[in-house]
Amino acid sequence: MAVLNDEDKGIHTRTRQQAHYVFNASLTSDPGLPKTFRQAFESSEKVQWMEAVKKEIKAFNDRQVFRILSREKMGHGRIPLKSRWIFTHKVEQDKSIRYKARLVVKGYDQIPGVDFTESFSPVANDTAIRTMLAVSLYHDDWVIEALDVEAAFLNADIEEEVFVEIPEGFLPTDFTDQAASHETRRLNVAKLLKAAYGTVQAPRAWMKKFSDVLLEIGLVRSKTDPCLFILPGDNKSVKGIIIIYVDDCAASGTPEVVDFIKTEIAKYFGITDLGPLTKHLGVWYAHKKKGDKSYLELTMDDFIEDLIKDYERATGTVAQVAPTPGYPNKTLTKKTDDDEVVNIKDYRSLAGKLLWLVKKVAPECSNAVRELTSFMDGPAHEHWKALGRCIGYLKGSQGSYGLKLFRPNSLQIQAWVDSDYATNKDTRRSTTGFLVTVGGCLVSWQSKTQKAVTLSSTEAEFVAMSLCAAECKFVSMILDEMAGSLVAKPMQINEDNTGAIFLVNNEQVGMRTKHVDVRYHFVKEMIQRNELIVKFTRSENNFADVMTKNVKESIHSRLVPIIRDGLFLESAEHIREDVVEEADVTEEE
Repeated sequence: MAVLNDEDKGIHTRTRQQAHYVFNASLTSDPGLPKTFRQAFESSEKVQWMEAVKKEIKAFNDRQVFRILSREKMGHGRIPLKSRWIFTHKVEQDKSIRYKARLVVKGYDQIPGVDFTESFSPVANDTAIRTMLAVSLYHDDWVIEALDVEAAFLNADIEEEVFVEIPEGFLPTDFTDQAASHETRRLNVAKLLKAAYGTVQAPRAWMKKFSDVLLEIGLVRSKTDPCLFILPGDNKSVKGIIIIYVDDCAASGTPEVVDFIKTEIAKYFGITDLGPLTKHLGVWYAHKKKGDKSYLELTMDDFIEDLIKDYERATGTVAQVAPTPGYPNKTLTKKTDDDEVVNIKDYRSLAGKLLWLVKKVAPECSNAVRELTSFMDGPAHEHWKALGRCIGYLKGSQGSYGLKLFRPNSLQIQAWVDSDYATNKDTRRSTTGFLVTVGGCLVSWQSKTQKAVTLSSTEAEFVAMSLCAAECKFVSMILDEMAGSLVAKPMQINEDNTGAIFLVNNEQVGMRTKHVDVRYHFVKEMIQRNELIVKFTRSENNFADVMTKNVKESIHSRLVPIIRDGLFLESAEHIREDVVEEADVTEEE
């Protein structure tokens, strides 16, 4: 028997039939890329890589990122950090390939309190990004454009004293006399003046620098999302919006307003004007039309293709096409003592990539991926089989996979929520699932295991509604800042459990409700303040059903196209809403 991944804690031996679950070092990296500066200098693509290196060195020199000092000035006991070159191929917005070289400091060796203090830096929330897209689509005269700040971190100052060894390529003798370079490095060290990539404090320092600039040119920071900035107009109107994710920015407004934002930022930093939004954070955007309606389609086909290849390399098998992302009416359970842990490293990598995909463009895979990510500490063959099923579903959807955002018919928040009672066979906890739209434009979704065991399906639905209401409130706060008086109120949640609807609409304390955590009464307070209304929808027409369980193919094929195509409101118009009469809450099995 062969040993599988000795470095992974908890790994057991495997049989010959399980041999296809072997770790492949190329799973997360291209084996053809140079690993070191010397490899790049000696490779067959030396010219391209050296051009990329020279561009990075110029960025460092132009911004005076470090100053070379004698090692004696570093102070007794200080050890300079090391650095390394990272070489990669970057896919541009026009889908061309660019050779990219980046110098990164090995910040994991930094000492807290010496080399850095604070390190946290926020990034834009996916819900905020999609809400911005919805608002932009609502305005007929608004455009959505992208820009990238060149060598962003290198523009930010750092307060601490950080020393690094002089990086390869920065001495003229690196290309001619290695012995002379070695002697220079032995006697000297580089003191960082700017936030080089890889340093722990770099993201925080850059965020502070960029935020200060945006505020200086007249934008206002959102109170809801710190990475969202708004250009105010007259009478509490909004002229433009910019949302930032480190150095990747998406700006919306009229063409004149977007040009103004770009021009002002360019006064402080070098930027790359990427024009109309085509790619942002791995998601491809395409403006299309369906009849007389235009929409924005979000895809990640290249990511899905790479994910399939990674899975097939890791398992040594071909991914089999599947009609749904999870096995219908089945839930995963923890491995037993008789099960062996199989290839943790690859499983974690693949499940993490699936989670990223779900957050961006794949809401109908939420429940399946939620289950998969629950077993990161000990995946068995059952979990690998389920992972293969999810990837097989994506494989079958290649070429037709996209999330469509149509122009909202209004700026009203409308959500669909559902729960699956006691679905977790290990803990007997229920699952919450919801979909939140702005005028029919999908902006948020989630599949989540509830934090406590509930005693009935009515209680589980009540808890699910409270979690959904909290997300609706978050979207509402963002929307109010982005659109102000244009936002339609109240918000609406569509629910299929009459008992839960009665609970949220009426004050009642009884044997079946008095134990419910106070925080879940949040939805009742929103209803009392007229911020929210809850309406009944039939179970078979509740779109959130696919977020709570692995549904049958017949249900999947009926509901998922509505979710993908953003046809929530059009479909809801054809759904007859039953009259809900007030009745005592009954426990449902």
